[in-house]
Amino acid sequence: MFLKRLVAVLLILIVTATLVASPEMLARQTFAAILGGFAGSVSGAVIGTVLGGLINPTGWGDLVGLILGFIVGAPVGSSLTTISWSVDRLEGSVLLSIAGSIGGVAFPYALSGLIANVFPANDFNPSGIVLMISLPLYSAFGAVLGYNYPRLISGDLVLEDLSTTVK
Repeated sequence: MFLKRLVAVLLILIVTATLVASPEMLARQTFAAILGGFAGSVSGAVIGTVLGGLINPTGWGDLVGLILGFIVGAPVGSSLTTISWSVDRLEGSVLLSIAGSIGGVAFPYALSGLIANVFPANDFNPSGIVLMISLPLYSAFGAVLGYNYPRLISGDLVLEDLSTTVK
């Protein structure tokens, strides 16, 4: 019981620390990407459910469509939000943002496997819940990191939002 609460608190602290410790512009970009990741996951799940039900109405098509739509929707939503939000505000790499969001999807699967091994078989296993929550989050973090990666490497990290600065 204690381990479950510790894992939940650590995940919340990691997300909160990432948003709080970031400079202001990067935190806004990350928050927009997280919202886009969740919106992409939900809309992908709805579209996948409808299409899966149409393709295979008598079988498991709607459930398979829901799962695939959720998985595919997270990187699409987070990378599109990161790119569209950052076009006039920040310079960055679009291709690395897409690659980062796809790479961010792979990380929760490894995390889910590790969490599933920690909990006993007869106890509640939160690996599915962790996967559902962290898939859009890590996809958003990957998209933001990929978008800002060229500036992080070069050391030219200008994170001020010049379009909203009032003098």
